Amino acid sequence: SIVSNNNNNNNNKKKNNNNKKTLRLARLLRYSGMIGMTFLNPACCVVAMNFASPSLLAPFSGLTLVWIVLFSEYLIGERPLPEQTLAAALIVGGEVIVSVWGDHTTDADVTLAEVEESYRDPALWGYFAGIALWMCLLGYWAMRPPRSHPSLRRFAWGVSGGSVTGLQNFLKDSLTIMKRAKVAGVPRPWYLPLFMALGMATAFGGLLLLSSCMRRYDATYSAAAYVGSFVISASIMCQVHYDTASNLRGVVNYIMYPLGLIVLLVGVLVLVHETKEVKSAEEEEEIPNIDDTSAEGERDGMPTRRMEGMTEPLDPRMDDDDDDAPGNPTGGYLA
Repeated sequence: SIVSNNNNNNNNKKKNNNNKKTLRLARLLRYSGMIGMTFLNPACCVVAMNFASPSLLAPFSGLTLVWIVLFSEYLIGERPLPEQTLAAALIVGGEVIVSVWGDHTTDADVTLAEVEESYRDPALWGYFAGIALWMCLLGYWAMRPPRSHPSLRRFAWGVSGGSVTGLQNFLKDSLTIMKRAKVAGVPRPWYLPLFMALGMATAFGGLLLLSSCMRRYDATYSAAAYVGSFVISASIMCQVHYDTASNLRGVVNYIMYPLGLIVLLVGVLVLVHETKEVKSAEEEEEIPNIDDTSAEGERDGMPTRRMEGMTEPLDPRMDDDDDDAPGNPTGGYLA
């Protein structure tokens, strides 16, 4: 028995050491991701905006999905499926098509007066109104109880971040205003700080919504839905605000640019569909904190809760905001 106890102690020590290593790795990956999303990505985006239009840059956000598929096996031990590899190839192919046949115009000839005049366009304000109504609808769907229309709730969380981030006009026009004011030797206009604030708000707001989606669903679905909605939102904005179609040169460009967007979005949809199939059992629910279920008891190693006089295993993926679940008179987890 002494030998058995010693072996158990050694096994426990090994498990504890492995858990500590895993925790350190998880923290390193988390902080690296936070730095990349919060600082490096916006900084690179600002630099790129000086040389290209949002209609050309937005599709390249699909590289996020490519990196997830390529490195998931090495970082989190998930081997990509053949369908996911195909989706990554479609995304890269769509980006190459857009980069070759897309809108390559710059803001070199734009004046401050033209920037101001563009914001008096009724079509742009119609786009802003449409985005506002769209976000209200997504918010309504996202706040529904988890078991009420789960697909709509999942969809709302997935596309909300990309829809907001698609408002790239504030960032692009802020850079244009600063360059044109410097070239013309005139003071920067009073509305520049407003544009910069709105540009930062839409960028960081989209990242916050993406992070909230990742808390509820897997990273592949969250990133795919974000990229797809971002490309669509930014493309609509560019057509309304910058008249992308008029800047395309030749019939081939008019055919290939939309084709590139379609190929990219098909890759995103393949990734979303494949993720949904693989994750169907945990489609809807947010992982609660283990402390929330500690008082429930256990059965077969799983937390339990009492429903209508019965003790049932508690699904660890259950969303902890499911306060209105049928048969739960206490409105949530029992204390």
